[in-house]
Amino acid sequence: DLRPQSRGRIDIRSADPREAPLIQPNYLSHPEDLRVAADAIRLTRRIVSAPALQAFKPVEYLPGDSLQSEEQLHEAAARIGTTIFHPVGTCRMGNDADAVVDAEL
Repeated sequence: DLRPQSRGRIDIRSADPREAPLIQPNYLSHPEDLRVAADAIRLTRRIVSAPALQAFKPVEYLPGDSLQSEEQLHEAAARIGTTIFHPVGTCRMGNDADAVVDAEL
């Protein structure tokens, strides 16, 4: 599932527009996102263990092959998980009730 359930928040620190906001991404804070992350770790392990890759002698660095249980994988994912995307915006645009700006901002 490529639609994370976890929700973060952005808070304004002061009235000074030059002061950076406080960003709390809360990555992997929803149980479903942790399940997806654990599934991704297991899938990666299956792919890397394929006979065609054994000539390259792949070794798992993170989270480490000693972690096997669902709970261990959840803890590891929460500890090392992050995003590859650059946060660029948070305001919904449109004409529906949840939109905070319209086409003219």
